[in-house]
Amino acid sequence: QSVENIQKTYAKALIVDRKSLRKFQQNEDIIMAEKVLTEAFETDIKPLLFKVREEMGVPLNPLEFFRESGYINKLKRE
Repeated sequence: QSVENIQKTYAKALIVDRKSLRKFQQNEDIIMAEKVLTEAFETDIKPLLFKVREEMGVPLNPLEFFRESGYINKLKRE
């Protein structure tokens, strides 16, 4: 779950309109700078994550994959 949250946050950081953000920061327009960040933060990036995972050939739902892998039960037995 933590890995998935990190991936979501990283993806949102990547979609920040940095050019606009820089412009607003240089003009000391904190309202518009915050708006740029908020737009990225509120973007639903699930479709992007699914596409990237699919292209990489990794599980589309990492948490579900982990739970179904039996790894926790293996650790409990050890």
